[in-house]
Amino acid sequence: MSHDNDAPIDNADRVFQKPVMCPPAKNTIIRTSDGADLLVSRACLEVFGFDFGACVSIEGTLVTPSVITVAETRTTWENVIRTCLMQEERPYYSFDDISALLEVGVRYGLAGMPSRMRYALLQPEFLEKEAVRVYLLASAHGLQDVARIAAQATLRLPTLDHAYYEGLAAVKEGHYHRLLEYREACGQAASAVVQPRSASNPKALPTWISSTPSIWKLLTVSCLEKGCVENAWTVPVVDSAVGKVAKIYVRVRSAWVEYLEELSQVLEKKPSANLASSSELLAPVIASAADCPRCARAIYPSCTEFCTILEGQIKKALFEVRIAS
Repeated sequence: MSHDNDAPIDNADRVFQKPVMCPPAKNTIIRTSDGADLLVSRACLEVFGFDFGACVSIEGTLVTPSVITVAETRTTWENVIRTCLMQEERPYYSFDDISALLEVGVRYGLAGMPSRMRYALLQPEFLEKEAVRVYLLASAHGLQDVARIAAQATLRLPTLDHAYYEGLAAVKEGHYHRLLEYREACGQAASAVVQPRSASNPKALPTWISSTPSIWKLLTVSCLEKGCVENAWTVPVVDSAVGKVAKIYVRVRSAWVEYLEELSQVLEKKPSANLASSSELLAPVIASAADCPRCARAIYPSCTEFCTILEGQIKKALFEVRIAS
């Protein structure tokens, strides 16, 4: 006997749930693991490549199923319906929502699901607090552009916890290992920015500093106070005054050289450009000028300008590092 498609199923133990669905005729019921029945259009499911064979059970036939039982909850399937069938997006998805939707996409062959979740994964809150998990989930589902952005965001973390990929069914340990390799490569690239140009002369400045007068002058000691002179090292630089390039020797505040040495070691473990402006690392530099009135006035502007330039150089080096896909 035929009945209206909107009529509830004759089952006293079930409560018929009727969210807003897609316009075509609603002729198939999705029965969820928590006992909800959701009425949808079979045509919509077919358009999105739904694999009926992946269901827990089917009433009817694979060609014309009337009731399909799935392994997920009502909440997950309402999100699926809104996201794929109705092409509507909630204003906010939790990370668990996104993970569940991506898993549904894989299980039932909904090829468009990863692209629908791309921008949801890039929510600023996730990149700040869940960057490693965003990277792992994006890698597992082929969202390489999202994975690259998330990998860069992980560089702000002090370390990577091996437990990040636990509980993400689609994630393989290989994804995590590639992230570790990327972090190591970034550490080496960032550290190289502040390493001396010559291994035989550890007090020499990096080439990009020593070859640019407007930069190395920020690190020099120009006054002749005894304390300042004693706390300076003579290093080779390149000067281009009066249009002539020449190698000269200048006095650089020793605290700056020590700062670069320490920063190099820190960046190798935590490759973040923001460390260039670390108050802890800069404290000895500022303290080295405190007893000289002239230098004390100049040290803060010099720190600000030099660290801004240095951050840019580190970011440039990190941007050039590519993560394996």
